[in-house]
Amino acid sequence: MSDSIPVTSSEPVRPCGKCNVCCTIMGVDELDKGMWERCSNLATTRGCSCYDTRPASCRKFECMWRYGLGSNRARPDKSGVMFVMTPDRYGLVAFVDARQPNAWRKGEGARVVDEYLGKGVPVFVATPKSRKALLPERSGLSASKLEAMKQQFLNDELT
Repeated sequence: MSDSIPVTSSEPVRPCGKCNVCCTIMGVDELDKGMWERCSNLATTRGCSCYDTRPASCRKFECMWRYGLGSNRARPDKSGVMFVMTPDRYGLVAFVDARQPNAWRKGEGARVVDEYLGKGVPVFVATPKSRKALLPERSGLSASKLEAMKQQFLNDELT
């Protein structure tokens, strides 16, 4: 496996459009917003009401769909799954929309999970109620590295 997950681009290639799943899944320390909580700045008709002055953690957030992962059907609001890289960029985290807890098991979410596992990339699934580590059968990472990644994901607090 290479130094990081294979993605289409190092810069966003797709706009968010009407998707605002990150605003309902990701935690934002600067706003005291927890995981899977709707952001108080999310307006019902026009998206983020503080977009131009949004916190640093929102500015640096990288939804992998915007970087070319998956098809147009993989957009988080359509698939029910938002994919991000692990901090070390060797794994993929599938954050699942609370309203669609099995979205990672079907449709475009499942296709992306299977594709990356086939590329030797570990996939970590997070729902509001559970976490699951999916380790590839073959990977350029050692078994001890994969196990360490799994344990870290299962034991660390998500933000």
